Amino acid sequence: MNSKIFWITYKNVPILYTNWSNFPTEKEFLDATKETTNFVVEQNLGNLLELVDVTDSVTTTEIIKASKEAAILTKPFNKKKAVIGISGLKRILLNAVNRIASEKIVAFETKEQALEWLIKL
Repeated sequence: MNSKIFWITYKNVPILYTNWSNFPTEKEFLDATKETTNFVVEQNLGNLLELVDVTDSVTTTEIIKASKEAAILTKPFNKKKAVIGISGLKRILLNAVNRIASEKIVAFETKEQALEWLIKL
């Protein structure tokens, strides 16, 4: 598994941490999106809790398209998905991803807020 995709435990709950932060190029982000999507599908879990960090990463039309496709492909495996590092235009784009993928990815200001939401029933 890539060092950008790893399991963490928060209050005894396993959470997949997808670290897509600090990607300066579209290629890096697209490669990570593909790798993460494949990993989630291969895990074949129906109750996955996932935290995605996109802090300080580039956003392009191709990245938005890939994010929508990834959300559609991983939706059957995710119980809840939270994202951090979203502001301004990225928040609008997240709304578009949610709408197109019929997903409910929720944005948070801090990692701790996101983790608390993920483990709450």
